[in-house]
Amino acid sequence: MSYKNTPVLINPARAKKLLQQLSRTNARLVVLKTDNILFVSTENSIIPLLRLTELFPAGLNGATIVDMIVGGCAATIFSHLKVKEVITRIISADGATRFHQAQIPFYYENLVPEIRNRTDTGICPFEQLARKYSDPTELIVRIREQIKTGGHPPSR
Repeated sequence: MSYKNTPVLINPARAKKLLQQLSRTNARLVVLKTDNILFVSTENSIIPLLRLTELFPAGLNGATIVDMIVGGCAATIFSHLKVKEVITRIISADGATRFHQAQIPFYYENLVPEIRNRTDTGICPFEQLARKYSDPTELIVRIREQIKTGGHPPSR
């Protein structure tokens, strides 16, 4: 299944430019609103997404997300934050499906079946949580619990 045809197409030239800028700055996640930078993170994993939920409890309506990797877990959180669009290098099939369901336009360079864990021995533990908990609020609570009990991050 091709996901290039999102509900509203994102300008590919703009998307590629934003991804190039992301790579040049070593950022992993950037949040923009009307070309103003609201948030930048160089951290890997889920921690920056949790920070977004804390910094923007009312959501990020109208914001563009530029992220290196987006799976179902990130897609759920971005949907919960009511972002306008998402641009990513890598998206999982689950992430793409969730954006389609939420009618959030997205652009990606590579579609993968799933987001893998750090040792590539299985699916990412946060992706597993997203499959189990579809409610974003519950998912965020479960992510925080998993981190506290040693189920990933922090590691930069």
